[in-house]
Amino acid sequence: MGAFRSFLCSSRQENVVGYVKGLTDKAVTLYICELLIAKAYRGSGLGKALLAHVHHLHPETRMEMLATSSSKEFYEKNGFRPFYGFRKTIQEY
Repeated sequence: MGAFRSFLCSSRQENVVGYVKGLTDKAVTLYICELLIAKAYRGSGLGKALLAHVHHLHPETRMEMLATSSSKEFYEKNGFRPFYGFRKTIQEY
């Protein structure tokens, strides 16, 4: 049975400053759909903490995600390795 998880972090001013959303089959894969950190909080360790929290909920899984060229450095710095994949939209049939 799969699971959908979403976590928010808020500041003292009750603003959302971090968000992670993922899907998992609870056995093999934990797919991170989104990791969003407010610009003022980037570099504070919040993104790393959110990813660690979600992975600790499903430690038997491998964590996977798509990344942009601007986030590549963050993921490599935190021990993630690139992998090869494919993508196709419905318009490409």
